[in-house]
This record gives sequence, C-alpha cells and structure tokens, in this order.
Amino acid sequence: MNPNLCLLDETGDAETKPTPSILVLDIPLLLERGWDAHCDEILMLDVPEEIRVERAHQRGWSLQEFKDREGAQWPLERKRQAATKLWTYGDDESVLEGLLTA
Repeated sequence: MNPNLCLLDETGDAETKPTPSILVLDIPLLLERGWDAHCDEILMLDVPEEIRVERAHQRGWSLQEFKDREGAQWPLERKRQAATKLWTYGDDESVLEGLLTA
C-alpha cells in the first residue's frame, strides 16, 4: 500500500501510518447520499458487470440481492460523470497508482 494512503475498513478502523495525505472512502452510496461534497476527488473503479456479479456471489449474495443493491445506486454512467478520476478494469495497475498519487 502506498505509504501516503489511508484505507478505512467497514468498521472505520484505518490501516495506515498516523498522518495520511490521502483518505480512501469505500462507500457504495457516497454520491447518492451527498457525501461527495466532503471529498476533493472521486475515483471510480469501473468494473464489468460479470465481475461485479462474481464478487457479489463470493460474498454470498444472490443475483437478486446484487440487482437490488445496484438498483439503489446511481446508474454507472452518472457515476462516471461525477467521478473526477476513472480507472477502468483491465487497465494496468500503474495507471491506478498514478491516479492515486497525482
């Protein structure tokens, strides 16, 4: 992990050094709830649906639960427009690192 990066897990605990220069929030409804107003940058990780479905299945979600959860969120195109930075699945990871450190 980049030493300037702070990552919060679901409990709110941070995995980082004491004073991060970047705080990463992994919040599915960040845009829908207006929390983006508190963010300097919005990075969207654009992942194909079949991979998102597989990851949901690994969490024990049914296909219907996946659809319900995605249905509660903005459409992907609206999220892409709201993002200040976009990483597309399949891009080299160095592109992602560049987005985080730029």
